Amino acid sequence: MKSLVPDEVPSVVFGRTAVGTAGRWLIGLIVGTLLIAVTSPWFVRTYASRTWDPVRQQYVYPEHLTYRWRAEGYAASHIGPHGIVGRAELPSDDHPRIALWGDSQAEGVTLPDDAKLWAVLQGIHPDKQFLPLAQSGDDASDWVRGIQHVEDKLQIAEHWILVCELQDLAVLKSPTASPENLSAKQSPWLDYVPDFVVEAGRGLLLDSENQPRHFRFSIGPTAEAFQADIDESVSQSRGDAFWAEVAARLAESTSLPITVIYAPKLPVIWSDAVIDEDFDADDFRRLQPHLHRRDIAVVDCRDAFRQSAARGEFPHGFHNGRFGWGHLNEVGNRLIAETTSAEAMIAQESIR
Repeated sequence: MKSLVPDEVPSVVFGRTAVGTAGRWLIGLIVGTLLIAVTSPWFVRTYASRTWDPVRQQYVYPEHLTYRWRAEGYAASHIGPHGIVGRAELPSDDHPRIALWGDSQAEGVTLPDDAKLWAVLQGIHPDKQFLPLAQSGDDASDWVRGIQHVEDKLQIAEHWILVCELQDLAVLKSPTASPENLSAKQSPWLDYVPDFVVEAGRGLLLDSENQPRHFRFSIGPTAEAFQADIDESVSQSRGDAFWAEVAARLAESTSLPITVIYAPKLPVIWSDAVIDEDFDADDFRRLQPHLHRRDIAVVDCRDAFRQSAARGEFPHGFHNGRFGWGHLNEVGNRLIAETTSAEAMIAQESIR
């Protein structure tokens, strides 16, 4: 009986099979990419270029942009005039305007607009209007420069500064930043390339510290063992003269009232322990009297943070990140706002 299987497969049949396989791969690639593109806003943050704001004299995100954040926390922030994050419009009433300065902790892209620090402070202080001018990566050099630019143009009445790391204030001893280096303009091509493509490229080429990734081509684990360090904001204590100069430079930046809100990253969950130690306590103890001598109000949030954590409510961290670590969450912002209430500040003054 003659075999039904041909001795040789005609080349034309092989060619059709190859074309068919390539076609299926191509269709899968297109469909998969479209699926990722459609669903990426649920998982990928926004990448956008910045524009120069003549009022703040720095690069900011453009007005009307909706900025997504997905890595730690999950929120969308609406960008208002002058790159203000989380407040879509400038206040129109006659209440005094409070400029809120800080870094990413005060900027709060990890939280929805109504849970950001400025909004929670607004609820505690209905007789004031808060303008969130904080930006990720800013320190006291940026705050002092920003104060000089916006006071008259935005009709500021007071300045409130959220300080989470004393190192951000210590830079006033020898400020080196220049306006050209502040909030550097990002490439305009970011507005034309899909966010998920940028995210994939960053993940491939950069590590978690945004440094070029080092590739290795070997089998098995490396000899280096990962060991994370607890962030100690100021590596060594500074003397009274150091902090006296820092306080003087901060006070000299404006003739308007200044309030410093001290909210360090504590407590933290480390291994199987909760650490509520403030590694900058000695420096803050030296700084605080110099701030008071310069008529700068000080709000200390450390006790509120510790008491809340003892109840099981940690002021930092998110469920899609490292809990008890990282950026302020809704609990943290609420605790800060409550600590700035008139009653709490009076109690702190009486203790002092």
